Amino acid sequence: MDGLAVENTEAGWRPDEWDAANWLFTGDPDKDETAIWRCNSAGCHVAVRATRHLCRSCYEQFSESGLSREEFAKVGRRTLIRALPGERPPCSVEHDGLRCALEATNHGACTPHYAKWRYHRNCGKTGLELEAWLLAQAEPLPPGTPCRVGACAGSAHGRVPLCTYHRDRWRRHRLKVGMKGTVYEGLEQWARVQPPFLTGFQFSFVGLPDVLRHELLYALAERDKQRPTLSPVAMRLMVRGLAGVTSVAELTDKKLGDLGYLDRNCEAHWNDVVRLVRGAFDRFRGVDPLQKLFHILFSQVRGREGWQRSRLPFG
Repeated sequence: MDGLAVENTEAGWRPDEWDAANWLFTGDPDKDETAIWRCNSAGCHVAVRATRHLCRSCYEQFSESGLSREEFAKVGRRTLIRALPGERPPCSVEHDGLRCALEATNHGACTPHYAKWRYHRNCGKTGLELEAWLLAQAEPLPPGTPCRVGACAGSAHGRVPLCTYHRDRWRRHRLKVGMKGTVYEGLEQWARVQPPFLTGFQFSFVGLPDVLRHELLYALAERDKQRPTLSPVAMRLMVRGLAGVTSVAELTDKKLGDLGYLDRNCEAHWNDVVRLVRGAFDRFRGVDPLQKLFHILFSQVRGREGWQRSRLPFG
């Protein structure tokens, strides 16, 4: 099915949203074909699933603000707006007009400066609080190297070529699988199948088996011709539910039945994917879809008739 999906997938599918090199979709909330919207609170970038809705954090603050919905949407009162990797403010360390080139991650400090301050404080080398230490003793750092994970906007600032987010995930992966050796062994292979930090606007196929991700891409491109409204949230749920699956075309009916989704929108997307992939596979094998549907309906009718006869009081 892999070659079939590749040959029949329309080239350049959603070029403004689909990053083919990294198997990453970033939904545009201004496009009618993409079912995702921005939180309806001033200054908030969080994705929501319906127009003019608030994200959970903003809704909680709106409930306590005493403002009307319209007033809150204009001014907002969110005390903390989550920043994305690559979009955080710079570290506050500055000396002789030179600013630290790394992102702030902890109370205005980049990760290396925060770690160095904690080390100095624990060793008794400084009694200053973080803010005062940053002003008095910290020296600006040069830009980090790009994170090794594809499409990640974060930067690496240590020996391991990963941003803070992916370095933590790499550490937990090594502990989980009991990896030995240096921290670099296996890193490149691991990084190649890791998605960047995903927002609510995004989903990624990079960690899926090659056949499966080509099938999904083929199905989404075909689905756009019939039902051009795609939900990134539904696709995120689908990708999560496909753990352990290598191919949609090879799934048995029982396995398909076992793949249940709690989200109704995700289930609708999944039904479309199965229909399109199986239909293409049937045509490739020379199976007439209408003839196949006739056999299914005929079997269902025969089964229903047999069940009804079994309930009659006579033979």
